[in-house]
Amino acid sequence: MSTENDDLSIRLADAIRSISGMIGSGAACKDIASAAAQCAVSMVPGTHAMVMDVAPDRQSARVLAAANAPFVVAGQDLPLPKGSIPRAALDEPLRVHVESDKGGTNQLFSARRDFPGEPDAVVACKAVPRNDSQSVVLILISDPESAPRANDVLMTLSELLIALCAGRDAAMLHTQSLVDIARAKNEWEKTVDALPEVVCLLDQDGNIVRTNRTVERWGLGDVGSVRGMPVHDFLHKGCTSSNCSMRDSVSLSMAAQTTNGYLESAVTDRLLKRTLIVHTRLIPDLPEADGEQPQPSAVVVLTDISALQHAQQELATLNTDLEARVETRTAALVDANKELSEEVVRRRVAEHDLQISRDELAELTQQLINAQEDERHRLSRELHDSLGQSLGAIKYSLERVVALHEHPWAPQKEFESIIDRVGHLIREARSMAMGLRPPMLDDIGAVSAVDWLCQTFAETFTDIHFQVDLEVANDDIPDELSTPIYRIVQEAVNNVVKHASAKKVLILLSSNESALQLEILDDGVGFQNSASDTGQFQKLGKMGRLGMRERATNSSGALSVESWPGEGTRVRAEWPLQVVQI
Repeated sequence: MSTENDDLSIRLADAIRSISGMIGSGAACKDIASAAAQCAVSMVPGTHAMVMDVAPDRQSARVLAAANAPFVVAGQDLPLPKGSIPRAALDEPLRVHVESDKGGTNQLFSARRDFPGEPDAVVACKAVPRNDSQSVVLILISDPESAPRANDVLMTLSELLIALCAGRDAAMLHTQSLVDIARAKNEWEKTVDALPEVVCLLDQDGNIVRTNRTVERWGLGDVGSVRGMPVHDFLHKGCTSSNCSMRDSVSLSMAAQTTNGYLESAVTDRLLKRTLIVHTRLIPDLPEADGEQPQPSAVVVLTDISALQHAQQELATLNTDLEARVETRTAALVDANKELSEEVVRRRVAEHDLQISRDELAELTQQLINAQEDERHRLSRELHDSLGQSLGAIKYSLERVVALHEHPWAPQKEFESIIDRVGHLIREARSMAMGLRPPMLDDIGAVSAVDWLCQTFAETFTDIHFQVDLEVANDDIPDELSTPIYRIVQEAVNNVVKHASAKKVLILLSSNESALQLEILDDGVGFQNSASDTGQFQKLGKMGRLGMRERATNSSGALSVESWPGEGTRVRAEWPLQVVQI
């Protein structure tokens, strides 16, 4: 913004001088109009400028000159429909007329296909009456932000164009142009005084010829008192340092050493307590001095960017804080994602284990149902085949005894046979009852029941050596653990005699202050742990293992099975006594 204001001031001064010279030399109307259009574009960058000669009937206008306006050409005739802004300007030529042209709906250029149609454009128009019943209008098309500046430029240029429109008499034109220039200078001074920058015109010795009133707002003195002073002296009063950065920034000799006579530097000044951008530009092609009036040879523009620099520093601090917060949040997010990923893995493992447990439980349930049916079938068969036949034989024998009882010579052997059969029947019934659940488990205790069970296996499987080491008494085992201990020993030993091909079996039952331990070890063939998911492990008593585990778990214990191929297997169960007692 400061650079644009600097250029505006310089170009406005150059334009005033250039157009004044053209008017004084009697230049053609179209050349002066072209210079005015170019001046408008240079003072308000991005603007489309046109100078148009209106016909006496006000129905059309001819383009005298245009700048940065590719949608019209010099010499082109354009209609002036009713309601267009040039018609309004012709009706009130003393002021600048401004109209918003949203969406490119201005009627003046609606017939031109190459009209830019810029959104939210502002059209400013100023009419200048001529003596020959014709009028000249100056049109500027700019954006809303540049509209106020375009208004001022139109007012200034219209005063200059009055000289063009006053008549063709060169002498009269020259006289009127002086008045117009004076007015333009006055408008320029007002415009420059309103700038936030300090603008100083310097003579060839570097002394101030003229400055704007911003020096008063900065507290550097009044406009009249600083004339004739070097810029450095009125900025740094009493400064004698030869290395002063402000002195170098406003040096005309240093500006002359540059390619285009332009020097720009940034200075953080402690005396002024401001950060300044200093623009020093030489004015080329100076006319000869007029009398004793000093002639400007350079322009110095001082722009205060202290607020901007402070805002940039705060923005840098905010950016640093933001980057730190982003890094912290990013690290926290990475950790959270890592924990979430680990939790997902744990959940998947837990779900997998749960599914396996469910499958095993379903298999165990089915196996229990099948075992119950098998047991019922076996009991039914044994009761039918053994007890039924024995009872039938007893009935037949008793019938014969009854038949022979009438004779005194009834043989004694018949009675003995009946007694033997009844004894056999009693033993079978007792064996069946013991197989289902030994009474001593309830009458005496788990230790005695386990000892009897091992002796029974030893008597039945004489090729296997059974070693029983029971370090606890019946009273040391809680009632709720009697059945699980007995059934785990029964199932484990049954698996050994069926599948292990073992020569030795060791049954250990011990306790300490905190837990009760049970171990069954054999030196059989063992099996691979991975066989738990294969048919091989099914043959090795998978359902029996699940049954043992369920019995241990349901009684607040834990069971583990370890096996080594060719070396044997160990079944270990443990129950915390404190949990049981609670």
